[in-house]
Amino acid sequence: MVELVIFGIAFPLLAWLATIRARLLTIRVHPTGSFKLGEAL
Repeated sequence: MVELVIFGIAFPLLAWLATIRARLLTIRVHPTGSFKLGEAL
């Protein structure tokens, strides 16, 4: 049961957070790329 919670909730959540962080870093590195800002939204 614990494994189900870890693999079913924790991993997708970590993947989602990593995706958001990567998009925010991309915006910071390329502040002039308005098209990348659109992708993050």
